[in-house]
Amino acid sequence: VGWSYDLLSEAEKQLFRRLSVFVGGFTLDAAGFVAAWPEPPMADESVIDAIGGLVDQSLVQVMTEGPESRFRMLETIREYGVRQVEDIDHDEVARLAHAEYCRTLAERAEPALMGPDQGAWMDALDSELPNIRAAMAWLEAQARLDDAISVQTQIQFFLNIRGHAVEGVRRLDAWLELPDLAARSRSRGLALLGAGSLRQNVGDTERSSSMLVESANILSEVGDAWHACMALGIAGATYYQQGDLKRLKCTALASLEIAERIGHSRQISANLGHLSMVAMMNGDHKLAKDLQQRSYQVAEAAGDRWLIAFRSAALADEELRAGNLDRAARHAMEARDHFSELGSRRDLPSAWEQMSRIARKQGNLETAADYAATALSIAETCGYSWSVAWGHLQLGIIATDQGMPEHSLNALTNAMKLFRAKDQPWALADCLDAFAVLAARTGDVEGAARFLGASAARNQETGIAQELWEPDSSLASVVESLRARLGEERFEFLKAEGASLTVDDAVSGALAYTLPASHAALGPDPVKTGRQHGLSPRELEVLMLMANGLSNQQIADTLFLSQRTITTHVTGIFGKLDLSSRTAAVSFAIRSGIA
Repeated sequence: VGWSYDLLSEAEKQLFRRLSVFVGGFTLDAAGFVAAWPEPPMADESVIDAIGGLVDQSLVQVMTEGPESRFRMLETIREYGVRQVEDIDHDEVARLAHAEYCRTLAERAEPALMGPDQGAWMDALDSELPNIRAAMAWLEAQARLDDAISVQTQIQFFLNIRGHAVEGVRRLDAWLELPDLAARSRSRGLALLGAGSLRQNVGDTERSSSMLVESANILSEVGDAWHACMALGIAGATYYQQGDLKRLKCTALASLEIAERIGHSRQISANLGHLSMVAMMNGDHKLAKDLQQRSYQVAEAAGDRWLIAFRSAALADEELRAGNLDRAARHAMEARDHFSELGSRRDLPSAWEQMSRIARKQGNLETAADYAATALSIAETCGYSWSVAWGHLQLGIIATDQGMPEHSLNALTNAMKLFRAKDQPWALADCLDAFAVLAARTGDVEGAARFLGASAARNQETGIAQELWEPDSSLASVVESLRARLGEERFEFLKAEGASLTVDDAVSGALAYTLPASHAALGPDPVKTGRQHGLSPRELEVLMLMANGLSNQQIADTLFLSQRTITTHVTGIFGKLDLSSRTAAVSFAIRSGIA
């Protein structure tokens, strides 16, 4: 490396040193910015000529060509360049230039992430994330915490959508512990906004809501209405998860008032959506539909593709409640496709789960199970426990329909544990309903009645209307069957027993639930199941890891094998099971008790 470096001109050496601070590669724009800083960026033609010499000396590699050409240095070469930066430039100019480029990129990204080009911007930020991380760390080390927090805030939506919530929470938690953020400053307000928003995604709703309310108060005090409006709007989302309709409505109205005053289209649309959910949860479906339509119109006018996808999902729920399954399926697929195009790992699990609910209503249980397994797999990969819980719940409901009580009980128990840990009472009610159907289908009519009573009590506590999402014919038929088998008086008595339970007692009863003796056989042995389908022990091991959300490379790393070997095993699994996709393989593993 040193020999090649010595052959460079002084101008090329300076360019090499400045480019070495990039982590994970750089674009022509980035190179032109950093090479010329603090002067205006170099023109692309000049940058190409300058980088060409470094490419000729094998110090820089071309990763991709075309309008968005991207370049990189091998790590050993980059490390050499960094040492030259430290020895010759004393680290200052190159690091400053790199940090300023990342700050400028984040400033441009924030408004673009709310418009029609948000997908392309998120792709760009994905490529630049290693650089942005490095820049934020350097800014913090230089006692420029305010600038680091600004960068974090400006790319917050990207971090949420693309599945980087856990990383962001750790970084913001560390910053909030610093003495510099003890005062009620704008930076503290922004850090709380980021931490609260990301925590909402991972299901920590209680802490999330308190952070967001404090953030909104601080940002209002310092005159930052734009971000105060966001903090209130996202706080509303946490209250929705908690089933707190009163606070959801209050925060949505407060955020909407600010959003309309300052022209924040995303928060106008989002808060109209929140108010629609309040109306729907209270059983006023006409008002819910009207508000949802207004929300959709705002999103379309702004060209906000993420909100358009979100509203398509809401329209799917609306059609599902009305029993229009074909139209519901079309809207749900539109939402799924939009989220997929945006790479929204946060929202894809709920989109797949929604499609699973629709497929179940259509009687396509195998398809419904495949969709639910896909939702669960994506959610587990991102660490989004809220979506993980819903994935387990949906798989449990489907397994009951399929006559697989052991699998149903296992999935429902997993869902109940997660919902309880995250303190989501209305979700607990849905889970208790699912336990009621399972108990009734396996002959435990008294247990089923108690579960129904416990569910009704949870809904009454939150003020949420029964059968929130759509009429559930299986639940309705269970209620009718229980009334007939137990008699009205006994049925109501047992329901009252269930309703009298505290939340903790109801949850404990569900978690301790065992199937009636005639249905309590153990689930299938994974090894036996695998052998029945001709899978070798190694193929079975690969399938288990695949079902846990690992990629081929991650499986290879875990088993100390090459990626090519793992690819061969995966191909063999597909052939033996007569499957054509990882989604189908994961679904098979979950249904068969292998996962």
